[in-house]
Amino acid sequence: MRHNFRLASALLRENWLIEAQAADALLPLLQSWLDQAPLHQGDDTGAEEARQLAPLAGCFAASLSGSEATLYKSFDEAPQGSTAILDITGPILKDDFCDYGMNTKAGQIRAAYQHPNINSLLVKFDTPGGQSNAPALAADAIREARAAGVPVLGWVDHGTAASAGYWIFAACTEGWLSQATDQVGSIGGYQRLRKNASTDVLEVYAPQSKQKNLSYRKAAQGDTSLLEAELAETVDVFIESVKADRGDRLKEGTDAFEGGLFMGPKAVSEGLADGIGTFAQAVARVQQLAAEAAPAAGPSAPAAAPPQFSSDNSLTPSLPVEYPLLHALLGLTVALNVDTEKGSYLSAANLASIEQVLAGVAGKDAELATAKADLATANTSLSTATTALAEANAKLKTYANVPSKEHAAPKREGDDPQLTTTTDEVDPQLAAVLAMKAELGIPNKL
Repeated sequence: MRHNFRLASALLRENWLIEAQAADALLPLLQSWLDQAPLHQGDDTGAEEARQLAPLAGCFAASLSGSEATLYKSFDEAPQGSTAILDITGPILKDDFCDYGMNTKAGQIRAAYQHPNINSLLVKFDTPGGQSNAPALAADAIREARAAGVPVLGWVDHGTAASAGYWIFAACTEGWLSQATDQVGSIGGYQRLRKNASTDVLEVYAPQSKQKNLSYRKAAQGDTSLLEAELAETVDVFIESVKADRGDRLKEGTDAFEGGLFMGPKAVSEGLADGIGTFAQAVARVQQLAAEAAPAAGPSAPAAAPPQFSSDNSLTPSLPVEYPLLHALLGLTVALNVDTEKGSYLSAANLASIEQVLAGVAGKDAELATAKADLATANTSLSTATTALAEANAKLKTYANVPSKEHAAPKREGDDPQLTTTTDEVDPQLAAVLAMKAELGIPNKL
């Protein structure tokens, strides 16, 4: 691949998001190249033609049969519903140099998720980071795939996803490690300046150009405050990108944004990664994500049904549907694998379904408690009425045989004789009993 002036210029002027050990290892090679390699300031048609002729060079596809992943040399050879396999390894550069730069990688990601045989992407990572202007190119392409309903799983392939590499890794739907010694993070940035002891160079600036190269000039004089401010702006964008992509998976109060690297289980507990598993397990997991996303993507989406994951991130064979009600509740189309000791893997969508049903059950419980209280009140009222009725019947029997007393109304001076009649004297207690029975609708029968 041809060296060119644009690449050399980028290498010398850019801020870097890379691990210092990697930078130290690359400096001798870079210096040798700068000292001896010819620089071409002309066009870069050779590299551009290579990208057009082989846009998916180094890309593969995989499909699952049981717990085994079958690899295909091209997307066209792979069956529908396969996973595209891409990689981001080595120093991350914007343009092609020894390996494809992020401009080309972004094109590969777009070509992969738009292919009719592909329903998901797995990106293998082993990178110390690189140029600060490069990772957003690949990260944006990954976000486009996710927006199109194609899940992307980042998988650290026995190595590191650091700095600019983690910027891209965090953009994936989920991020997995291959082993407990893999490392992710290094969310930060720095710039290394070469001290030039030569006195042969004289820099002259126009009087209007007071701000030109000011941060570099001050740094050469020992004042790095302006360079630090420039780096801080870049790292702020980096941090906000990670927060937006990882969201609430990040541990509250994590110190991951201070630039440290996190290994294996610690990376998972800090929310920088989602699990640890083999390549086959990673393919199975992204296939499961694709199956969950398929209904939302429409009728044209591939309907591949992947193996289920157990809670220890390992594959287990498909099992018969032993819990049909649970499967219906979760909306599963494939059998849920159950490990007698470690349980089963449940996705966020599964948990949301369970939470919704439990919320409905809680509401029904409240309604049932209210109904029980109303029933208890009604039973108390009925018991009170039954007791009153029994007492009323007893009194009625006591007074039923008492004869009415007829008597002449006493005459008083001035009374009209025609208005003076004989009346029956009614016992007040009996009258009360009769009134109560009438109120209760009970006939006066003995």
